Amino acid sequence: LEWRKVAKKVVIDFNENVFSYFKKEEIKTFFSVLKKVNDIIYETK
Repeated sequence: LEWRKVAKKVVIDFNENVFSYFKKEEIKTFFSVLKKVNDIIYETK
């Protein structure tokens, strides 16, 4: 289970680093677009 803690920390650190380069509104827009893309993919299956 120790590897899970390490993996979780690596993911959290990575996300924080990436997100630090963007404004909150840009991140919100990104996830909105991503959701729409996923919806389109789901609808066309």
